[in-house]
Amino acid sequence: MAKFKTINISFTFLVTMFLTSCNGQEKNNASEGQNKIIKTEKVGYPKFKKSHWAKETDQINSSLKDTKGTLWFGTSNGGVYRYDGKLFRQYTTKDGLSHNSVGAIYEDNNGLIWLGTSDGVTTWDGNTFTKISTTTLRGANAKPYQPTTTDPMYGVVSQENEIFDIIQDSKGHYWFAADKAVYRYDGKTFTNFTVNDGVKNNTGIEFGWIERIIEDAEGKIWFGGRASKGLFCYDGNTLTNNQEWALNAKSPNLIPRVKDKAGNVWFSNWNILVRYSKDNVQTFTREESFLQGSPFGGYKDHNDNLWFPLENRKNGCGICKYNGKSFEYFPIISGSTNKIAGTIVEDNEGNLWVGTTGGDLYRFDGKTFTLFSE
Repeated sequence: MAKFKTINISFTFLVTMFLTSCNGQEKNNASEGQNKIIKTEKVGYPKFKKSHWAKETDQINSSLKDTKGTLWFGTSNGGVYRYDGKLFRQYTTKDGLSHNSVGAIYEDNNGLIWLGTSDGVTTWDGNTFTKISTTTLRGANAKPYQPTTTDPMYGVVSQENEIFDIIQDSKGHYWFAADKAVYRYDGKTFTNFTVNDGVKNNTGIEFGWIERIIEDAEGKIWFGGRASKGLFCYDGNTLTNNQEWALNAKSPNLIPRVKDKAGNVWFSNWNILVRYSKDNVQTFTREESFLQGSPFGGYKDHNDNLWFPLENRKNGCGICKYNGKSFEYFPIISGSTNKIAGTIVEDNEGNLWVGTTGGDLYRFDGKTFTLFSE
């Protein structure tokens, strides 16, 4: 079992953020976290139109089915798309998004959609988009903006502005994973989890480069990313760091991927899957499980099957299913390809929708993949 270093944690919440509506009128007030709200109506298309923005390196990198059954797809350069089962509608910065790179999509307990972008967060209430600035996310006494960098895919961005994941935990608190920070929101106040809210990191390991956050069945919050060292876990009082599971696979990191029906949390890196429960840790190697490729995400369908999109450019692009007993591989493209499967979501009919690099979107009915992008 892993050994953990521990620290004691206390929280100080200092700033209150009020979200108000102005129905399409622009308002600039960073202290309240609101920059612009725009009411939008969009023409829809039967196919996922990506030809005007998607390059080979662009991707569909996030997805969601909301409580109304609408599918959402976040892209690396084309904003976000909504699909009602008949038509796709695209929304960009022209419609109120804070950035056209959307790395996270989440629906909270009240039905509000949260969109994590490369420049903070935008929410959608069913009619309007509302921007929440990164200054607000960082909370009171936030450090000044870090120097921005120019990325060939995403343009000018800051590592502390890019939001890769959003969750709402069992206490109702929101967590936002940024490239070099984690932010938390208790419904009234935003704070920087390890910098500006009184939390000290005494583990000796840099707490950053977080891409995914998952809460387990015991209420513990897990953090990880491709560039982070091992896993971080917060139990409400103590922050711990675990590198043992990753180092057993000769890799420096593990990423939280999905929670199964039993409440087990699955983690992965390029070489392994780790299934964790309170009393057991089980490791699956690539040879034992994925048949082809490394896991690039995780999704649980309505039958409690787990699905993992895979990366293996030499052997094709596909997804892997785990039914609780065994793994099965389903190829989208066979043979050498630059495409990577990056996100999976299920519609009301039980079809899986798989987003890949190149901005392509496929529908999978259990037997056949159908391309829905053009």
